Amino acid sequence: MQLKNYMSITCYGFLAFFTGTWNHLDAQQVIIQNWDGTELNYPIGTVRNLTLPESEVQLAFYDGSRQSVPLNDVRKIYFEDASTRVGVVETHTSIVCYPNPVLDAVNISNLPDHETQISIYRMDGSLVQTRTVNGINTQLDLTLLTSGLYLLKVQDQAFKIVKL
Repeated sequence: MQLKNYMSITCYGFLAFFTGTWNHLDAQQVIIQNWDGTELNYPIGTVRNLTLPESEVQLAFYDGSRQSVPLNDVRKIYFEDASTRVGVVETHTSIVCYPNPVLDAVNISNLPDHETQISIYRMDGSLVQTRTVNGINTQLDLTLLTSGLYLLKVQDQAFKIVKL
């Protein structure tokens, strides 16, 4: 993984790391799922890299073309073997994170009613804070964080938060 002012994933290396093989690249997909439920599917063998500069997801392809998706529209990005893909049924309630921007503390509600890990990352991908919480509501103290843009990850959801 290459880190500058954005995160970058070289797709072949990422795939090889997780699968341990270079076979079946045509069956592998990079999938960008939007909040409205639509999905963009790309064969992994056509994607040179995936970057997250500022407020968008950018894909660069080996043929020289590029595709951009606004980061606010993206629910999740994942890799999948297209030959074994099945539909996913989600039954959880959306987690809510407020206020945003945040001065001192951020509230998180609609958490699962069991132990949940919350992680905060800088935009360069470095982990800043991890906390395990119990209960459906919690508050995180962010007074020690410098002003800037952060990603707050709770289970399979990520939130951009602005720390003032």
